[in-house]
Amino acid sequence: MGLDAERENAETDVRKAQDRVTQAESAVKEARLDESRADAELEKARAVLSRSDDYYAKEKVRIDAGAIPRLEFEKAQADHQAAVNAVDIMDKAWRASSDNIQVTQQFQDRQQALLDQTLKRLQDIQAAVDGQEVRSPVEGWIVVRQGQIGQSADAGDAMFQVATDLATLEVALSPSAEVLKRILPGMQALVLVPEVTAAAISGDVKSIDDKAKEVVVEFVSGMPSIRPGMKADVRLKLN
Repeated sequence: MGLDAERENAETDVRKAQDRVTQAESAVKEARLDESRADAELEKARAVLSRSDDYYAKEKVRIDAGAIPRLEFEKAQADHQAAVNAVDIMDKAWRASSDNIQVTQQFQDRQQALLDQTLKRLQDIQAAVDGQEVRSPVEGWIVVRQGQIGQSADAGDAMFQVATDLATLEVALSPSAEVLKRILPGMQALVLVPEVTAAAISGDVKSIDDKAKEVVVEFVSGMPSIRPGMKADVRLKLN
């Protein structure tokens, strides 16, 4: 439960961090657009200044020669100064937009680093959650549990025995010593599973363990409803 809560909190942190990264990326894109527009305006201002330089130079020669009125030259001089001022303003705007790209990029880098940290934390928590889950390598039915509650387990330990084929089943019997002597391997048997059906199923004695006083009867079931763990009655025709 504690890990699940931590995972939910970490997922929330990841979403928030991702939102901040997305916003930072948008800010960087906008800053690059502003820089592009400022650069275009600067180039226009420089083109105007270049033409103004040529015109102003010609007007200066003409005023020195007394070929134009003073008022006309002063207008050319004012226009030239305006072009110079425009270039200066556009240059400052372009530099500011370039600096803004660096600032927004640094902000994005910091937000990305925070996102990476939150993602790493979420991955660590998820790994801890997954580490507490026991997953079967195959689909089937658990027929034996070898581990006990509180017992430590290492990777690769066989904790369960899983039955994947329920067609061939076995029944373990514990007859008395006198009855055990009269049972032989291969002996035919009838298996009844009252929980499922009243019909008897044919089987054979698969093995006999005299030491453990256990007899294993094997039978083939054509009924998927017969599953491990059900109680069964076994009838043998003793020698």
